[in-house]
Parts: sequence; C-alpha cells; structure tokens
Amino acid sequence: KQIYLQVMTRYFLANQMAFSLILEEVRVENCFQKILSIWLNTMPNITQNEDKKLMALGLCSLLTIPNENIFENFATIIINVYETLCDIMTLETPESAEVDSLILTDATDMEGMCDFDEGYEYKTPHYDRYKSMCLKDPVHSIVLKEYLQSQLLALKTAVGDERYVTLIKTIDPTIHKLLYNYVNTFVPVV
Repeated sequence: KQIYLQVMTRYFLANQMAFSLILEEVRVENCFQKILSIWLNTMPNITQNEDKKLMALGLCSLLTIPNENIFENFATIIINVYETLCDIMTLETPESAEVDSLILTDATDMEGMCDFDEGYEYKTPHYDRYKSMCLKDPVHSIVLKEYLQSQLLALKTAVGDERYVTLIKTIDPTIHKLLYNYVNTFVPVV
C-alpha cells in the first residue's frame, strides 16, 4: 500500500487538478474516502522520514480541497502532519530555531541523503541527473512547517473564520498546543 500511496502523493503534488479529474472518472463508490482512509491508516506505520514527509506534504495539500471527507478527518490529518514535524524538525545549534532536517540547499547538504554517494565512484551524467532530481524532490525542497502554515491560511480563507475555528477545535487540545509551537501564525489557541 505504501508504495502506491507514495506514487499517488507525488502525482497529486505535481498536479492536483488532474488527480481530481481521475477520481471523478473512476466509477468506484466513495473512492476518495477509501483512499483517504487507507492513507491515514498507513501514515503511523511509515518509518522512513523521507517517506513520512512526502505523505504529510500530500495531506497538507488536501487541506485546500473543499471536501467533507477531508473536513471530517481534519484532526487526524493534522495529527499525522504534526507527528511528521516532530520527526523531521531538528535544532542546528542550541540557540537556533528548529529547521526541517530534510531540506537540501545544494549538493554539499546531500551527504547521507538520497543515498547520494552510494554506488557513485565516478561523476557520470547519471550521477548529475540523480543529484539534480534530489535537489528538486518536494521532500527536500519544501519546508513542511511553512507548507502546513500556508495551507492552513488558504483553508481559513476558503471556508471562513467560523468554519475554520470549528475545524481547529476538532484537534485534541494537547496536540493543538504542541502544534502551536510549529505553526503559530494561523492556528489560534482555543
């Protein structure tokens, strides 16, 4: 299941509109609801941070889609994204703020990520393509904390303040307070 979800998530991140059209064309009753259920049930079992972040980015993308299934599962989506944030955010120095540990800014950051140096004794065109792909990968180029914050702002704009506060209130109060440490601009303390 996990590999299919990863492929679907990558496709969804690349083209939300096409993904929506495909779901409409599929003649399976409650298709999106079933996919979302599998997605949310699979998230806690993902152990690799890169895979977990990819899935969390996809869940964040869902927040801006006006769909009752998403709103019904809002708290679970947020909990999964929060748990991913806890796994990937690190302190570079004791005095600094936490940063997304999976973000790559250039090839020097890539040591130990993307299996970058494994199997590459010589610099080949394939090596250069691989390096370029890693630097463009959403997992290594999108800061999850900022993306969640922007998606929550878009959600708030789309549904209005009243509905937004109602959705926020569905989040467990403990998780809500902890999430506020990461995303405090658009998540009002309830």
